[in-house]
Amino acid sequence: MLDYFIQKSPGLRGFVNSKPKMIIYKGQIDSQQLRKARLTLDELLTILRQKNVFHPGDRF
Repeated sequence: MLDYFIQKSPGLRGFVNSKPKMIIYKGQIDSQQLRKARLTLDELLTILRQKNVFHPGDRF
């Protein structure tokens, strides 16, 4: 039933299926995008450490 409403309502679709956000761009943390993603800097750094990235400017 929810799928039906998501298909018929673009506003609801945008709310449920959010677009990806680029939080780190060229090694710099975008604080505005961080707020939009509802993350704190500490949470972001914890996630990066779990992925073995110890500095946001590190390249893969």
